[in-house]
Amino acid sequence: MPFTRQPYPEREPNPRSFPVGNEPELPGKVKRDDSTIKSDIESALFYDNMVNSYQVKVDVKDGVVTLAGTVDSEEEKRLAEEDVKAVPGVLQVTNQLVAKT
Repeated sequence: MPFTRQPYPEREPNPRSFPVGNEPELPGKVKRDDSTIKSDIESALFYDNMVNSYQVKVDVKDGVVTLAGTVDSEEEKRLAEEDVKAVPGVLQVTNQLVAKT
């Protein structure tokens, strides 16, 4: 079944990649403060026009991210997890999002 949902109209369409953090890219795993990681994740989710970030709760502990809440589809759940994995300093993602459909 193809994904047919349209981007959320209140956000400008942007490519699925976007800058996060204000630290230079370093090779390998980057140790970053949990509050900085959380802020970058929330920004990444907000600027992804395929994810309704207002429905996603983010918790970060020692680089391990837990996503909770309800999203509209399995595709949105997957995209949210991809966004989180792209943030520097994220070591692991526990995706507890529930898809309505």
